[in-house]
Amino acid sequence: MILRLIEILREEPDISQEALGERLGTIRRIVQKYTNTLKDSGCIVRIGGKCYGRRQINE
Repeated sequence: MILRLIEILREEPDISQEALGERLGTIRRIVQKYTNTLKDSGCIVRIGGKCYGRRQINE
């Protein structure tokens, strides 16, 4: 699921966690858990604010 999440973030860096959950077939809380794990490990970075921000994948 994490690999699919990263693929979606590459395609749509400004997608909401709720929309990610719908695309992945899970709830927003699970998406939040995975995005926090990726953020804490340095794989993704949040750029901008909550409303108009996006996520950047660090290769």
